[in-house]
Amino acid sequence: MASENPEKPTWLVTGAQGFLGANAGIYLRGKARTIGLTRTGATPNLFDEGITGDLTHPGEIAEAIIERRPSVVLHAAALASHEACEADPALAERINVDATRVLAQAAQEAGAQFIYISTDAVFDGARGDYTETDEPSPFSVYGETKLRGEQQALNETAALVVRTN
Repeated sequence: MASENPEKPTWLVTGAQGFLGANAGIYLRGKARTIGLTRTGATPNLFDEGITGDLTHPGEIAEAIIERRPSVVLHAAALASHEACEADPALAERINVDATRVLAQAAQEAGAQFIYISTDAVFDGARGDYTETDEPSPFSVYGETKLRGEQQALNETAALVVRTN
Protein backbone atom coordinates (compact mmCIF):
# COMPACT_ATOMS: atom_id res chain seq x y z
CA MET A 1 0.00 0.00 0.00
CA ALA A 2 1.59 3.22 -1.10
CA SER A 3 0.51 6.73 -0.16
CA GLU A 4 -2.06 7.17 2.60
CA ASN A 5 -4.03 9.67 0.49
CA PRO A 6 -4.60 8.26 -3.02
CA GLU A 7 -5.67 11.68 -4.34
CA LYS A 8 -2.40 13.29 -3.33
CA PRO A 9 0.61 11.00 -3.79
CA THR A 10 3.64 11.17 -1.56
CA TRP A 11 7.06 11.64 -3.15
CA LEU A 12 10.28 10.99 -1.24
CA VAL A 13 13.17 12.76 -2.97
CA THR A 14 16.80 11.93 -2.16
CA GLY A 15 19.33 14.66 -2.83
CA ALA A 16 16.70 17.25 -1.97
CA GLN A 17 19.30 20.04 -1.70
CA GLY A 18 20.80 19.29 -5.11
CA PHE A 19 19.76 20.99 -8.33
CA LEU A 20 17.41 18.29 -9.55
CA GLY A 21 16.05 17.36 -6.11
CA ALA A 22 15.30 20.96 -5.14
CA ASN A 23 13.59 21.61 -8.48
CA ALA A 24 11.52 18.45 -8.00
CA GLY A 25 10.39 19.89 -4.66
CA ILE A 26 9.40 23.15 -6.34
CA TYR A 27 7.57 21.37 -9.16
CA LEU A 28 5.71 18.99 -6.83
CA ARG A 29 4.58 21.71 -4.40
CA GLY A 30 0.79 21.48 -4.15
CA LYS A 31 0.66 18.43 -6.43
CA ALA A 32 1.95 15.89 -3.91
CA ARG A 33 2.99 15.49 -0.31
CA THR A 34 6.77 15.74 -0.43
CA ILE A 35 9.55 14.40 1.74
CA GLY A 36 13.03 15.75 1.07
CA LEU A 37 15.98 13.66 2.16
CA THR A 38 19.37 15.29 2.67
CA ARG A 39 22.47 14.63 4.73
CA THR A 40 21.51 17.52 6.99
CA GLY A 41 17.71 17.19 6.95
CA ALA A 42 17.45 20.84 5.89
CA THR A 43 15.03 21.42 3.02
CA PRO A 44 14.24 25.13 3.25
CA ASN A 45 10.53 25.44 2.47
CA LEU A 46 10.78 23.17 -0.56
CA PHE A 47 9.33 20.01 0.98
CA ASP A 48 6.52 19.23 3.40
CA GLU A 49 8.93 17.19 5.50
CA GLY A 50 12.70 17.08 5.68
CA ILE A 51 14.55 13.98 6.85
CA THR A 52 18.20 13.18 7.35
CA GLY A 53 19.99 10.32 5.65
CA ASP A 54 23.46 9.41 4.48
CA LEU A 55 23.91 7.21 1.42
CA THR A 56 26.91 5.57 3.08
CA HIS A 57 24.35 4.18 5.57
CA PRO A 58 21.49 3.30 3.21
CA GLY A 59 19.75 1.04 5.72
CA GLU A 60 18.61 4.11 7.66
CA ILE A 61 17.13 5.60 4.50
CA ALA A 62 15.48 2.29 3.64
CA GLU A 63 13.80 2.29 7.05
CA ALA A 64 12.45 5.80 6.37
CA ILE A 65 11.07 4.67 3.01
CA ILE A 66 9.38 1.61 4.48
CA GLU A 67 8.01 3.59 7.43
CA ARG A 68 6.60 6.44 5.31
CA ARG A 69 5.43 4.28 2.38
CA PRO A 70 5.66 6.97 -0.32
CA SER A 71 4.00 6.53 -3.69
CA VAL A 72 7.25 7.43 -5.45
CA VAL A 73 10.93 7.45 -4.50
CA LEU A 74 12.91 9.84 -6.70
CA HIS A 75 16.54 8.87 -6.14
CA ALA A 76 18.40 11.99 -7.26
CA ALA A 77 21.29 11.78 -4.76
CA ALA A 78 24.68 10.49 -5.85
CA LEU A 79 28.39 10.95 -5.58
CA ALA A 80 28.30 13.02 -8.75
CA SER A 81 31.73 14.62 -8.86
CA HIS A 82 33.84 12.86 -11.48
CA GLU A 83 36.95 13.87 -9.54
CA ALA A 84 35.64 12.48 -6.23
CA CYS A 85 34.66 9.21 -7.91
CA GLU A 86 38.09 8.84 -9.51
CA ALA A 87 39.80 9.66 -6.19
CA ASP A 88 37.71 7.14 -4.21
CA PRO A 89 36.15 4.46 -6.42
CA ALA A 90 35.10 2.42 -3.37
CA LEU A 91 33.05 5.34 -2.05
CA ALA A 92 31.52 5.86 -5.49
CA GLU A 93 30.54 2.17 -5.50
CA ARG A 94 28.98 2.40 -2.02
CA ILE A 95 26.95 5.50 -2.83
CA ASN A 96 26.06 5.08 -6.51
CA VAL A 97 25.60 1.29 -6.61
CA ASP A 98 25.15 -0.27 -3.18
CA ALA A 99 22.88 2.46 -1.78
CA THR A 100 20.79 2.39 -4.96
CA ARG A 101 20.22 -1.35 -4.53
CA VAL A 102 19.12 -0.92 -0.90
CA LEU A 103 16.80 2.01 -1.70
CA ALA A 104 15.26 0.16 -4.67
CA GLN A 105 14.61 -2.85 -2.42
CA ALA A 106 12.95 -0.58 0.16
CA ALA A 107 10.82 1.09 -2.52
CA GLN A 108 9.73 -2.33 -3.71
CA GLU A 109 8.83 -3.36 -0.16
CA ALA A 110 6.91 -0.11 0.40
CA GLY A 111 5.01 -0.45 -2.88
CA ALA A 112 6.58 2.73 -4.27
CA GLN A 113 7.59 3.51 -7.84
CA PHE A 114 11.39 3.91 -7.91
CA ILE A 115 12.82 6.56 -10.22
CA TYR A 116 16.60 6.45 -10.58
CA ILE A 117 18.37 9.53 -11.87
CA SER A 118 21.33 8.39 -13.93
CA THR A 119 23.59 10.26 -16.33
CA ASP A 120 24.67 10.53 -19.93
CA ALA A 121 28.16 9.67 -18.62
CA VAL A 122 27.16 6.03 -19.15
CA PHE A 123 28.20 6.82 -22.74
CA ASP A 124 31.69 7.86 -23.82
CA GLY A 125 30.42 10.67 -26.07
CA ALA A 126 32.25 9.36 -29.12
CA ARG A 127 29.26 9.87 -31.42
CA GLY A 128 26.42 11.58 -29.50
CA ASP A 129 22.66 11.43 -30.03
CA TYR A 130 22.38 8.25 -27.97
CA THR A 131 19.10 6.42 -27.50
CA GLU A 132 17.99 4.15 -24.68
CA THR A 133 18.78 1.10 -26.85
CA ASP A 134 22.43 2.11 -27.45
CA GLU A 135 25.08 0.07 -25.68
CA PRO A 136 26.52 2.02 -22.72
CA SER A 137 30.25 2.70 -22.73
CA PRO A 138 31.16 4.71 -19.62
CA PHE A 139 34.38 6.72 -19.70
CA SER A 140 34.81 7.30 -15.96
CA VAL A 141 34.31 5.76 -12.53
CA TYR A 142 31.28 8.02 -12.16
CA GLY A 143 29.70 6.69 -15.37
CA GLU A 144 30.59 3.10 -14.49
CA THR A 145 29.03 3.31 -11.04
CA LYS A 146 25.92 5.08 -12.28
CA LEU A 147 25.47 2.35 -14.92
CA ARG A 148 25.80 -0.33 -12.23
CA GLY A 149 23.31 1.69 -10.16
CA GLU A 150 20.86 1.53 -13.08
CA GLN A 151 21.30 -2.24 -13.21
CA GLN A 152 20.72 -2.56 -9.45
CA ALA A 153 17.57 -0.43 -9.62
CA LEU A 154 16.18 -2.48 -12.49
CA ASN A 155 17.09 -5.77 -10.79
CA GLU A 156 15.26 -4.86 -7.58
CA THR A 157 12.05 -3.27 -8.85
CA ALA A 158 10.24 -2.00 -11.94
CA ALA A 159 12.36 1.14 -11.84
CA LEU A 160 12.21 4.08 -14.18
CA VAL A 161 15.77 5.08 -15.15
CA VAL A 162 16.27 8.65 -16.32
CA ARG A 163 19.59 9.54 -17.96
CA THR A 164 20.20 13.26 -17.67
CA ASN A 165 23.03 15.41 -18.96
